[in-house]
Amino acid sequence: MISASRIHAPELITLAKELGLFPDTARNIQKVASRPFSSDTDLARAIQLDPIATARMLKLMNSGFYNLNRPLVDLRQAITLMGFRSARDLAIALVLGQRMSQPADTTRKVWARAVRSGCALHVLSRYNRVSPTTDAFVFGLLHDIGLLSMCVLEPDFGKVYDSLGGEYGPRLANAERLYFGLSHGELGAALLNSWGLPASIADAVANHHADINHNASAAMLGAAEFLTQDRTPTLDEMVANETVIATKLTERQLSIARGVYLEEIHRLAKSFI
Repeated sequence: MISASRIHAPELITLAKELGLFPDTARNIQKVASRPFSSDTDLARAIQLDPIATARMLKLMNSGFYNLNRPLVDLRQAITLMGFRSARDLAIALVLGQRMSQPADTTRKVWARAVRSGCALHVLSRYNRVSPTTDAFVFGLLHDIGLLSMCVLEPDFGKVYDSLGGEYGPRLANAERLYFGLSHGELGAALLNSWGLPASIADAVANHHADINHNASAAMLGAAEFLTQDRTPTLDEMVANETVIATKLTERQLSIARGVYLEEIHRLAKSFI
């Protein structure tokens, strides 16, 4: 297993800083959240400096996605119900997605895929937790932050990604090594580390293409990505898929999760994609 803390990409991290890939709003959210005595109110004030992230968080919380039993109009209440750390991570993920999905169609496609993966992972993790310390939806949003960053840092690489149909495989992996000298998982982990996000998320991002038979998070994410194809796979196709099998989810669980995902992504698409 790759440890995110051992990945070094100083030149790319410097370039990312110069291009403002980690916006001031995200930096301020992280700064406030890292203070030992910061309250839910303090975090809410930091997030509210970004009206779009604030609106998206409230829409998400009120969509039924987190199964809350009452509507929310106050961000502080949302943070209290969701939990301080999860709210911090979600807010930063939304700010990052908003910043990086703007430059071109390619980055918008990568972000849309991340939202779909986050949604599917959130649903699947109701039956098999991805990690006790990482919100499944946030992990789904951030797992390809390295790929998103590569497309922003080097537009020519984005063209390569498009030419390969947006599918991760040996050819895209080779292109990553050619352009950047490391994988998008490694770059994503290095960036998240440099931005001060939790080590649990950075490590999960670094290893999200690990052996599915030895890494439960990689298996769950792989199953989520299989579910989020342009043509939603049938239940029979899911049951027969090697990656889905590695999650050890039952056919009944997969059937329910598939139906819930289709409902949830329809809601999310209106606000996030």
